[in-house]
Amino acid sequence: MDNSDPDHPIPGKPEPFLRTPFDENVPMFSPDSRWIAYRSNETGSSEIYVQSFPGPGGKWQISNGGGLYAFWSRDGRELFYETADNHIVKVEYTVNGESFVPGDLHPDGKRFAG
Repeated sequence: MDNSDPDHPIPGKPEPFLRTPFDENVPMFSPDSRWIAYRSNETGSSEIYVQSFPGPGGKWQISNGGGLYAFWSRDGRELFYETADNHIVKVEYTVNGESFVPGDLHPDGKRFAG
């Protein structure tokens, strides 16, 4: 995507983003198009990951214990995902340079602390 004019993004030539032996799907771009959240089974179960876009850059596992779908808040300050047991988890995050920094996982292991 060419986002030089954020109100009128221009699609680029389609090309694969990830080429792995795993099943990655249900991608969701952050409002600023800088990050992509998606589901992958690389750990043996479906989890939510965030990766910089278009790359290169880091990758961060967001869910722990299963994640189905991710979606971003409109203001781009929070990421939500649906757990395997159909709960919604809110992950507040910051960006530090080229790093996506999710909030700390709460001691109960079910939610993130902001």
